[in-house]
Amino acid sequence: MQKPPLAGCLLATLIATQLAVASVAAGDADTANLAVADEHIVPAYQALQEQTAALDAAAQAGCLAPDGRSQMQNAFASAFLAWQDIQHIRFGPVQYLSRDFRFQMWPDKRGSVGKHLARLLASGDPAALETATFASGSVAVQGFSALERLLYGSEGGGREWQCQVINAITNNLQQMATDTLVGWTTGDESHHRMFATAGDGNALYDSAGELSGKLLNSLHTQLELVIDRKLRRPLDDNMAKARPKRAEAWRSGLSLPAITRNIEALRALYRVGFARILGDKALDARIEAGFESALATAAGIGLPLHEAVKDDAQRQQLERLLADLERLAQDIGRELTSALGLSLGFNSLDGD
Repeated sequence: MQKPPLAGCLLATLIATQLAVASVAAGDADTANLAVADEHIVPAYQALQEQTAALDAAAQAGCLAPDGRSQMQNAFASAFLAWQDIQHIRFGPVQYLSRDFRFQMWPDKRGSVGKHLARLLASGDPAALETATFASGSVAVQGFSALERLLYGSEGGGREWQCQVINAITNNLQQMATDTLVGWTTGDESHHRMFATAGDGNALYDSAGELSGKLLNSLHTQLELVIDRKLRRPLDDNMAKARPKRAEAWRSGLSLPAITRNIEALRALYRVGFARILGDKALDARIEAGFESALATAAGIGLPLHEAVKDDAQRQQLERLLADLERLAQDIGRELTSALGLSLGFNSLDGD
């Protein structure tokens, strides 16, 4: 009996191995995807809804009060960081009606938030703040970026008119958070149901593997966003070129807490959606160590990010954090995708 060529055997073995890896991922993906929805995504949107409702209540009740500004700032911080916990999910109900951009228009390379907010404050037009009109108007003034300017900056307009604008924004934020949560949890076409029924006949996800790939893309894309936009842009090439005001939420001093919450949220997504189905325990340990190292480095930064980029010792810590996250992104983008037989697909940040 003639033996098959060695090259043919190797090719057959390689194909069989790849199919086996893919089948393992597909076999466990349904359970993992549903766990992501139940244990990670829906609870995060519930928290966002609760925190934006609390922010709206603080604004409606106390904007004109003597201590109203500090109360609103505290509520803003809680709501903004709740948004950071779920910022990485870039598909589903949060994309409907451009809610993701309406929650937060950032980075704002053209200064649109400042320009449109100044125009709104100068107009003094109450009709522009009517709920439906405001929600369908300029994205730049609808979310956290505009609200941060009003609560922490020195924007124009009288105090009463500013409060009306603040109230319009906080109402819009809580309404979007509520609608996003409803989109995940309510009705036969809820996104939770789409997660539970991925496969033939599903209007959004042809297979559980496709959905797993989308979740992995969300994880990796958020890492890239933290690396490229939240760290590299304000750091720039050296201290002389540092751009502190490129930092996300620099006015409120929430830049670094936002990054920490991003990393914690991505670790939670990894643990629920991928660690459970990853057979390579050495890779799992390396990824876990990567998250832990990044969080420890972030915890060692003692200044707000927009100040740290101009401080020699703190800048070194930021660069260590950047290196930690780059290694983690490489492990996830190359090793984890290969181990699970998944593809990252389209990067939603491309072209921004």
